[in-house]
Amino acid sequence: MIRENKKTLIAGSIVILLPLLIWLLMGRDWGAYMVTPLIFLAMYWLSAFATAKDPGQKRQGKKPLRMVLWTIPISSLVVCGVDYLIRTRQDFPITIIFCLLFGIMFMAIGNYLPKCRQNYTIGIKVSWAYTSEENWNATHRFGGKVWFIGGLVIALGSFLPMNWAVPVMIVSVFVLVLLPVGYSYRYYRRQKANGDELTPIANLTSSKFGKFTLVFLAAIAIFVGCILFTGNLCYQFGENSFTIDASFYDDLTVAYEDIEEIAYQEGNYPGFRVWGYGSFRLLMGTFQTGNTQYTRYTYYRPDSAITMTVKGKPVVISGKDPAQTKEIYDTLLQKIED
Repeated sequence: MIRENKKTLIAGSIVILLPLLIWLLMGRDWGAYMVTPLIFLAMYWLSAFATAKDPGQKRQGKKPLRMVLWTIPISSLVVCGVDYLIRTRQDFPITIIFCLLFGIMFMAIGNYLPKCRQNYTIGIKVSWAYTSEENWNATHRFGGKVWFIGGLVIALGSFLPMNWAVPVMIVSVFVLVLLPVGYSYRYYRRQKANGDELTPIANLTSSKFGKFTLVFLAAIAIFVGCILFTGNLCYQFGENSFTIDASFYDDLTVAYEDIEEIAYQEGNYPGFRVWGYGSFRLLMGTFQTGNTQYTRYTYYRPDSAITMTVKGKPVVISGKDPAQTKEIYDTLLQKIED
């Protein structure tokens, strides 16, 4: 599979890394943007190797395989583009765009699902669908229709107000997941009641693919663990501005003369993440509380925070603990007064 699709894999890798080249030519700090494309690139090649090791891959048609090989590069390009617009503080209807693209993705996948043959990497992977090829085919025909209709609902829902668009998307996703699973189970029970012969494909855990899957999942778990529990915010105070050197995200530089208001507050600052980076260590990016959006660079649920108004826009920052946050606040006050 890898050898037969070598050109496609190379082209997909170039598409994934294209944002890095564009940011470099634009003279931006491409190092701050490299995490997302590299994550997508790793996902791309891991999914390609997983598909190649799949014992059912040889029975797969070209169209579902083409969908797998291009879904990640296109998704990477969209995410990196939106990421750039958000980081450069441009007004961007992120909810509308993401709900719309999410809906289109489900519609596209729904169109390809009926063409998927039994395998372990592409399609609706529930145990009952593996009990017979008839169950697999019926489940994917039904799932294809449900996902196409559900994708259309999500896409149309993107034009609703944000407090409606997001719940519509979440509920639709749950329905799209549960309906094919329920259908597959019902089909299995009907086959069993009728005494139909069930001929499952090769057992997953007894194959080389099963071992590869375990290694793949372990690698993902280690990587996710590192992302969720590591990282720091390093403050560098210059003569005219200060910079927050952030792990895994774009750095933030603020000129002292642009700070209109500044205050120190006890307790965590409220809000939810609209776009950016969030883990059990750091919270960075664009957040929202009520109807107000603000820029945030803090540790996870800090006991204190510094709130600022920079060129009319709210900014919230913090140190590792209240002592460091207070030290940063005092330093900023002195720099502003000077």
